[in-house]
Amino acid sequence: MKILQKLNGKDFVILNLSDPQMNDSEWNEDHPYRPILEYTIKELVTRHSPDLITVTGDMAYPRHFHSYEMLAQLLDSFSIPWAFVWGNHDHQDGIESVLEAAKLFKKHPLCQFEDGEPIFGNGNYILGINEGEQPVTALFMIDSHNSTDYTKENGEKSWAYDKLWPDQLAWIGEQAAALKEIGYKDGLMMLHIPLNAYRAAAKTVFTSGRCGHVDGYGDLNEPICSYPAEDGALTMLKESGLITHVLAGHDHCNNFIIPYEGIQMMFACKTGPGCYWKASINGGTIITIGENGIKNARHDFVDVTHLMEGKDIHEHQTDYERQIL
Repeated sequence: MKILQKLNGKDFVILNLSDPQMNDSEWNEDHPYRPILEYTIKELVTRHSPDLITVTGDMAYPRHFHSYEMLAQLLDSFSIPWAFVWGNHDHQDGIESVLEAAKLFKKHPLCQFEDGEPIFGNGNYILGINEGEQPVTALFMIDSHNSTDYTKENGEKSWAYDKLWPDQLAWIGEQAAALKEIGYKDGLMMLHIPLNAYRAAAKTVFTSGRCGHVDGYGDLNEPICSYPAEDGALTMLKESGLITHVLAGHDHCNNFIIPYEGIQMMFACKTGPGCYWKASINGGTIITIGENGIKNARHDFVDVTHLMEGKDIHEHQTDYERQIL
């Protein structure tokens, strides 16, 4: 487990980016997506001077290694440690493509990524945030895989976005218990595909278009794309006694943060126009950690309308009712 240091008397700030997801050609200098992504990230770094930059998946598309390398170079340019988890699109061409991309990223000294145990996928690792010798917050960087076979209640065979695997859940729980024992105060789990519990959390808040919880924050602009049935993750989180926050990417137009059964269920803010987006909620997520653990999490939006003028850049159109907390 790698340790990142929090300075005494100063908050540790994480800037999370999500789903930049540009293909190789979109990194060309004359493509309109590139300046939007670069401007967004540079603006967020300037505003917040983060101690760590994280990415909650879908860095690019499978085997678009030029795109992976360009993103790595952009993150390196800030001279700040950075880490990531894989998204479903990163996984779409199989494990060999993932391993090749991992090898590319690990050539960059500021990258904190670790492969982890291969039986749980790739990229299951933990980063510790300490203040001197004192443990503060543990970051669980978790691989949420791609898709899986699924049998509906009527017996029909289908597919679904994957869930965390049973052995993987057990490993996370064991690690959380061990870290709590040595003094870590809380934990944040980062992954790409949201947990099934996000669906239940949303139902407690998005009722008749109105917020049902005073602590709710953010938007629900599209259906939640998680594994469609109970996945065991919420039980593990509550039993862990350490992990208090979960941050997922994947749904580009959802960015709610909802407390549910003692866990903050958080969608990351989409960064840049790659794949699909809504320009009005373009930005990043800021997580602030104090001496007693996670203090708050919020989104920060970056206006890029000046970079869109006269360009062929389309926003996501959905017939899903836009409901604002």
